[in-house]
Amino acid sequence: MSNDTLVNEIIDFYTERMLEIEVDDKMRADDFKDNYKHWKKNYHWWANYLYKREMSGFVEYALTDKDYKNRVATVHFLAYLVFLPEIKRFKEEAEIIISKIHENKN
Repeated sequence: MSNDTLVNEIIDFYTERMLEIEVDDKMRADDFKDNYKHWKKNYHWWANYLYKREMSGFVEYALTDKDYKNRVATVHFLAYLVFLPEIKRFKEEAEIIISKIHENKN
């Protein structure tokens, strides 16, 4: 493999993979912010929950409210079914490129 081809492959790899990771990470961050703002604005027990003074309001909400279940499902989806597979793909493709770099040195 020529050096130019390898350089282009490395640039393409970082361009594509980092864009995917950044998009996925932004979705996770936006979802976190949305959840935080929602709980802070709508639930009187939020401050007590944060400081572990009183947990019963949160426990009741977590056990019975469909809103909570939807929010948890979304967090799980974004983290484990979107973001982590993208990180895994990044690592796998990076290892292939590292191998090509080592092969090209010889």
